[in-house]
Amino acid sequence: MFSKNKQKLINNIFYITAVGIVFLFCQTAHALSVSPSKIVLSLKPDSQKIILLNIQNQEKQDLYYKISVIGAKQDEQGLPEFKKGITIAEKWIKPKINEIFIKSGKSGQVEFDLLVPANALPGSYFTGLVIEPITERISQVGVSTRLISILNVQVSGEVKESVVVKKWEVDQSSLKSNIWLFDLILENKGNVEVDLK
Repeated sequence: MFSKNKQKLINNIFYITAVGIVFLFCQTAHALSVSPSKIVLSLKPDSQKIILLNIQNQEKQDLYYKISVIGAKQDEQGLPEFKKGITIAEKWIKPKINEIFIKSGKSGQVEFDLLVPANALPGSYFTGLVIEPITERISQVGVSTRLISILNVQVSGEVKESVVVKKWEVDQSSLKSNIWLFDLILENKGNVEVDLK
């Protein structure tokens, strides 16, 4: 059995070694740039468009990049949130290829097909066009970089905002206090989503 001081020293050496190993493995981040970083398109329903995205490999090695599409929306604080399956527009956009190989210091271009369906409702639809290195094909372990170009598709048409009150009922017992409780049911009769706060 070790003395307390020796045990403390061994623990410190183990901790420093572990931190050193983590630092060694995590110091490699993949440098890349994507342009444009934001795309705004105004389209009619039943229309299509090809979107071009330029990728620059600023890393010292040749890399494969994965191409994908993700949903985008604002969270409660107004910050962008990226997640699969949060917007219908994710289904409208398809990358022509799922991955691309780019040599060190060189650029590549990726095409996305955008097809706005005939029954698309008017309004703004946000998605993210995602580019990220495929780390499984690299011998080094490092911090992976994922860049997202924000795509805002503005579908034209007549916007009808109409919200009607279906039920408004006050809890009579709460009228004696400063906080009133009530049941409220609203129905959206328009053709676009209505964000109520």
